[in-house]
Amino acid sequence: MNGELKMLWKTYDFILHKIVSLEDELSYLIDPKREVLEGHGPKFKKVCAGLVSSYDKQLLTIRELKGFYKKNPTEINEGRKSSIEAFNELEEVTTELRSAISKKASDF
Repeated sequence: MNGELKMLWKTYDFILHKIVSLEDELSYLIDPKREVLEGHGPKFKKVCAGLVSSYDKQLLTIRELKGFYKKNPTEINEGRKSSIEAFNELEEVTTELRSAISKKASDF
């Protein structure tokens, strides 16, 4: 696999791991009604800020991956084949998650 592509995927995987960890942490700070548990406001805002930052990094990496795939379709091995549409959908979902977390933090 191309070194640049390998690094992009490592970056993507690293950021995704961080996002999953922050999302898990966030789930402990809200109740089943989606309200922030009393006394956890500052921690909630900190986790939300970390998530927004991580989503921004993930979006950048998705865009870089998409660009690489468009420019170098023959350099993609079978294990990492993906369509541009899949990257577009992933970018859209990540943008929506970023927006929702940002709004929830600002509403708090």
